[in-house]
Amino acid sequence: SKIDGGLTIDGWYVTSAILSNLKEITGDCTIVGTSLKTLHGICNLEKIGGELSIMENAVLKDTELEKLKKVGGNLHIQGNSELIIIEGLKELSKVGGDMEIVYNTELSTRQAEKIREQLKSKGGINGTVVISGNTGFDPY
Repeated sequence: SKIDGGLTIDGWYVTSAILSNLKEITGDCTIVGTSLKTLHGICNLEKIGGELSIMENAVLKDTELEKLKKVGGNLHIQGNSELIIIEGLKELSKVGGDMEIVYNTELSTRQAEKIREQLKSKGGINGTVVISGNTGFDPY
């Protein structure tokens, strides 16, 4: 299924979001300030026409967006203090704007750099890249 427009998942009281049939969002997708531990509930999402913002989700540990291939605008992953895994973005091949992966204190810089290299190898970043403040331990 498809959402014509944007999707916002917002609020600390949000502990689950089950939209498993969702494949496309034509506008922005914003996930901010939730109590989600993973993004598994939107794991079949393949395309976002606008920007993807995953910010300030205090208990988020894993992106789990394993089918996401394209973000038409900017990609922001910021301030998710428990985020340790972004390898769920393994199919991502295009970011139409800037990519910022910043201040995710449990995430290793190496994981963020792997996403950058993956996108570069597929010719898929149109804007600037900022990777900063990801100070987590890299177990690999």
